[in-house]
Amino acid sequence: MSADTEIRSLLRPSERVIASLRASASASDDKSRSNQNVNEVALAVIAHVDSGDRHDGLERGSVIVLDSVSLNPQSVTPKKLRIISATPITSELTISIAQGMTQGLFVLTLQVTTSSESRSRSAHETTRTFTTSDSHALSEFTSACRRFQSQAPNEDSFAWLASYAAMTTATSAYDVPPTVEPQSRHPQTHRTLPIAVPVNSLPLHECLSSAAAGQPGDEDKDIAMIKEDWVRRTLDVECAGDKTTIRIRIGSFNVNGKYPSQDLHPWLRKPSSPQLPNAMSGGKETASVYTAKIGDAIQGEPDLFVLGFQELDLAPESLLYSTSAAAARVDAWTAAIFAGLGELRDEYQKIAIHQLVGMLIIILAKKSIIPRISQIRTASLGTGLMGIMGNKGAVGLRLVVSSTSLTFVNSHLAAADEMLARRNSDFHDLERRLVFPGELREDSESHDGMGYERSSIGGDYDYDADMVASGDLNYRIDLPDADVRALLSSPNLHLRELGVRDMVLHDQLKNVIKEGQSFKGFLEGDITHLPTYRFATGLSTDALGYDMKWVLSRHTSFGSSLSRSVIRRRPAWTDRVLWMSRHPSQVNILAYAAHSEITMSDHRPLAATFEVKINDVDKLKQAEMAATLFEKIGNIEDAEATHKLKLASSTIDLGAVSFRRPVMKQMELQNIGKIASTFRFVPMRPRGPIHAPWLSITPLAGLILPGETMSIIITAFIDERTAAPLNMNPNRLDETLILHTARGKDHFVSVTGQYQPTCFANSLSWLVRLHEPIRSTKREVESHSKQLLNAPKEIMRLVNWLMSHATNIPGLFITRADEGLVDNIRDALDTGNEISAEEKLSDPHVAIAVGETLLRFLDSLTTPVVPASIHARCMEATSRDEAFEILDQFPEESVNVWISITAFLHFVLQQDAHASKNVNEDTDQSTRANIIAAVFAPILLRDDAAKAPRVSPLAKRKFLLYFIT
Repeated sequence: MSADTEIRSLLRPSERVIASLRASASASDDKSRSNQNVNEVALAVIAHVDSGDRHDGLERGSVIVLDSVSLNPQSVTPKKLRIISATPITSELTISIAQGMTQGLFVLTLQVTTSSESRSRSAHETTRTFTTSDSHALSEFTSACRRFQSQAPNEDSFAWLASYAAMTTATSAYDVPPTVEPQSRHPQTHRTLPIAVPVNSLPLHECLSSAAAGQPGDEDKDIAMIKEDWVRRTLDVECAGDKTTIRIRIGSFNVNGKYPSQDLHPWLRKPSSPQLPNAMSGGKETASVYTAKIGDAIQGEPDLFVLGFQELDLAPESLLYSTSAAAARVDAWTAAIFAGLGELRDEYQKIAIHQLVGMLIIILAKKSIIPRISQIRTASLGTGLMGIMGNKGAVGLRLVVSSTSLTFVNSHLAAADEMLARRNSDFHDLERRLVFPGELREDSESHDGMGYERSSIGGDYDYDADMVASGDLNYRIDLPDADVRALLSSPNLHLRELGVRDMVLHDQLKNVIKEGQSFKGFLEGDITHLPTYRFATGLSTDALGYDMKWVLSRHTSFGSSLSRSVIRRRPAWTDRVLWMSRHPSQVNILAYAAHSEITMSDHRPLAATFEVKINDVDKLKQAEMAATLFEKIGNIEDAEATHKLKLASSTIDLGAVSFRRPVMKQMELQNIGKIASTFRFVPMRPRGPIHAPWLSITPLAGLILPGETMSIIITAFIDERTAAPLNMNPNRLDETLILHTARGKDHFVSVTGQYQPTCFANSLSWLVRLHEPIRSTKREVESHSKQLLNAPKEIMRLVNWLMSHATNIPGLFITRADEGLVDNIRDALDTGNEISAEEKLSDPHVAIAVGETLLRFLDSLTTPVVPASIHARCMEATSRDEAFEILDQFPEESVNVWISITAFLHFVLQQDAHASKNVNEDTDQSTRANIIAAVFAPILLRDDAAKAPRVSPLAKRKFLLYFIT
């Protein structure tokens, strides 16, 4: 049997050999004696190929060392291999090669340095040296190691190595040596948990192996992962120090190669830019459903300023080498930042700065918080010309505040409208390759030019506990230039807000996040500001200052030919601030806006202000408790152990479940065995859902100590997405949950309930069959009804009520309604009760709630009033007569709904026109009509990307206006 074959025989099916090397081990860890041979060994790089481990598509690697082996295939007495160490390939592993004292020999040194937190407790390094004459195998071995270092981050667990650590006969480099019971087949690691290690933001159940009823998956891996999650959660509670809240101001500014020439005060210290006057209110802004108003000054100054710049230096030579001019630009912008702080400048200090060509990131901290900041590290990666140059890419800074790790990345992605795929690719390139090397120290003798020493050990990039990605991401708006400018051009506040809302639906970045193509898991604040790109300082601008130039665009087709077109550089939200957190509840965004006061560049600067909860944790206490907790859990992987979990009841009755009203029940789970046990909920079928979409379970996986009981929360919540299929089925809710005990049996839990159907989230074709309120309807009778209503009675009730009581209500369809009133009105539609009491008929709040209920009802329809399949035909209408002719193509159930609603809106606009002559002569009927059209058009003609391409929001408005004006 060959060496590689024998090595593979020692591995699990989920691992494979990448490279192997015959070598001789040194008698000492002392490098000076590395040529003193003791015995022949084999080194191998193995890969963990179960990419479901972390759901990030990355392989994890390890170096294993084996002895007592003869690698000579002609050997008469081959020796049996045994593993003597298993070392994770992370940034803590340093690999070096030197020429040996004997010609043709090479010295390989593997050095493992513990993390900075561990080093503070017991500083030590593990060094192993080997000699070999096989230069080819050595090259393959080191290349494999470095490949894993470049793609695999440090992580809180290499749990899959535990079984190999158990096989070692000497001290392993696998964290703290495991303690293994003689009779145990599965190892138990007693170790401390890394404290400030990047942690994937995915929930625990998504990180577990694929499993289903009767198919438990990788139990060893799942148990190890659940154990670590339990320890982390317990530490969060038991070792939680004083929680403090800090404020962080994130800024992004593409300066287009300019030196600072304006005061940066608005960007640094104001949450939002002034809005254009609202013509409807005579210059006075009113509350709106679309904009959350924030004060003119930040309440409490930021503790951290994290400011990212792009295109700081556009000189061609800056792509190749550092220039004195580039340094001068950094100094100039740094000085401008402190000047922009005004009277607060002496309260802040620059603590970190990092630059790559035109990308620069600077962090300023309040002097009072600096003692709590540690472990500042930098990273940079070029993705521009030839895929490596620094005209595009990212720079990052990572630091720890108290015990909370924060990562900030300032990116500049590929430009041009047609480069969407390249932008997505740039992000994934940064995701894989941007690494944060070792800790930077201010007291070092050797510096990198910024006052910090840069360690040479490898990177450990991963999503950290809290991460912010900002910069000129260059995502565009998929709408024609004329539409974008028209949607932005109105001086009326409501129309402009509605235009922004419509454009956000066509924003490339929002859509690629929704589809999981890029920036998966990141969040963003509501966009209510105007696009930050592209402005011009010359005469060729529109009324808002956006560039009117035409540019030549090149489109690469398959093959070698290029097509060219001339396009206008239309406005877009290229500048963004996104964030991700392992604890979303601990991050709160306070403000997110552009700052139009600063006009020196073709971009407007953007800023977001966050509140972040920070833990002050005693790290020594936490480390000691982590070791105690692992000891307390015990060796639950042991196949001989008996795992016994008991459910207090295997049935859960939810009772009556109504639309948008959550129902929560508790399920008691007790550990009646003698060892800790882990559990997880699994689907009935492989790759199927764990539970019905209207259910949620907390937690979906966990650990219970002997004698303890855990309460599992089962929540039923039915919204527009989940109500549609339930409305068409019997009212009985039935679901079977499967709770799997690791190395134990499955428990089946029956969840039942009585669904209270709602008129929301139905089709028009079904609603016109219902002669009675939906709660009173017998489905088997109504489904065969031949006598159809002209229009759903619920729509007619709302329209008739509004016609009688709300034809002249300020803020109708614009002002946000009271949620309690909307709930009551929806119940009235479902049950047939009165919409409002007699004494409340004149209450404008009731009228506003009825108006919003109508909008929500129309938006909840499973198919919009105007199906997506005929949207394109509607957009072709150029006159009122042509628009009315298209009604012949509407489904029969849609025609009367369209006519009823548009007739009502026409009547409302007529009433408004009469009222405006006496109240506000500045308000014209055209503005009011356009606001009404902007509110109703995207709902009545709702897009369905799966059935037809999106159409212009302006064209939708135009089609509706033919009917209401």
